[in-house]
Amino acid sequence: MKVEALVTMSSNQITANNDTHLARRKCRNQMTEFEHKVPDLTYRTFMVQLSIQITSKDEERLKYLLTSVIPDGKMELLDTPLKLIRQLERIDYIGPNNFPGLMLLQHLFGVMGRKDLCDMIARFVVN
Repeated sequence: MKVEALVTMSSNQITANNDTHLARRKCRNQMTEFEHKVPDLTYRTFMVQLSIQITSKDEERLKYLLTSVIPDGKMELLDTPLKLIRQLERIDYIGPNNFPGLMLLQHLFGVMGRKDLCDMIARFVVN
């Protein structure tokens, strides 16, 4: 009886693994399809992930470092890291094809002591 239970359990695990594999493949195929519709999806996904890691103190410091780039009137309206990133995109400071801009952003995070964010940008640029 124990052997039958093990065989049944193994069979169920194989089925579950196959289902998981098929679901992952389907998800990858959908991502590829979305990337064709939104060519900068990888960049945008990365920027959302980066913005999540930016603390309110980081945001304040970053805004200070960027005072010569973004006028005070606009800066006051940028109350989240993602809005700040979006404004930097609007003025072509950073963007999906602007690797020098990302490297400059990486430098600013380095000045702020956020090596983890520097590393995050470096990994994105390399990939």
